[in-house]
Amino acid sequence: ALAVVSFGPHSGPGEDPRHIHCGLPQLGGEPVTEVWRTTGVVHSGEENGCHWAQSEDALFVARWIEDGGDALALRDEVSRSYRQLLTLIQQRGFPRIVRAWNYIADINAGAGDMERYRQFCAGRQTAFSDWHYSNETYPAASALGHRCDKTAVYLLAGKHAARPIENPRQVSAYHYPREYGPASPSFARAALMDCGATQLLHISGTASVVGHESQHEGDLAAQLQTTFSNLDALFERSTEHTTQGIHPAADLLKVYVRREEDYETVRQAVSARFPHTQSVFLRADICRRELLVEIDGVGVLSDARPHQAFGSTAVNE
Repeated sequence: ALAVVSFGPHSGPGEDPRHIHCGLPQLGGEPVTEVWRTTGVVHSGEENGCHWAQSEDALFVARWIEDGGDALALRDEVSRSYRQLLTLIQQRGFPRIVRAWNYIADINAGAGDMERYRQFCAGRQTAFSDWHYSNETYPAASALGHRCDKTAVYLLAGKHAARPIENPRQVSAYHYPREYGPASPSFARAALMDCGATQLLHISGTASVVGHESQHEGDLAAQLQTTFSNLDALFERSTEHTTQGIHPAADLLKVYVRREEDYETVRQAVSARFPHTQSVFLRADICRRELLVEIDGVGVLSDARPHQAFGSTAVNE
């Protein structure tokens, strides 16, 4: 195991540096954990508040942020923490973030530019700019909210940059207009990672957004269908960059549901759309207040799963 992510109402590190409590409680089903496995020896440790684990192929690193509920303090702490994370992955020989997960305390609190998510984006972009990340090298990423007091940031880094994939139905997040905050979100819609004999498609948070505008406010069923259409378009676009043009298949999906009472409706819709895919349902606040559901996850080449040496799965606790 390279990393183990536990779901529940606690955000913080476990006793083992590989163990991450993300702060998002699971909805329904048997309790599971998300396990990232790799071949070979895994080394792990802690440096400057960053918890890390690495194999020959990949590095996971996590950090937790406390800001006392102040949006500007969150911005500054995010900038500082991302700089420390970026320094660590450089020092350990995995200089490029492939995938990032950001689970933010009270993500929707605050109005206008003082919303906590907007200030999070500003802090992250400052750190990325200092390390010369750009539109061509931003990682896949998700940003969701929880009700704990510690913001969790954890990253998957590689020795080489992944191939960023954009969605033809959506404006790239880093090109969002000023109305969405002082700094555009710094992430790619997906990232294609070479893993020896196979490729993994890291799918960023995907919701009911077309162009740059949210769609179907208050209509859960319509938001789900738009989200599915966005995932279809993302898979289709990624096929252009995969080995021999093979279509990636969803392998593990994390489904974030704003309102707990919507769980069963969301579960049925996702199960019907992805009947052969592992899915984990989590209670989370979406980065835009009007959005009710978001999906991210991992896809693999449809004929490569038996040969996969690195990847994630959900296992019973």
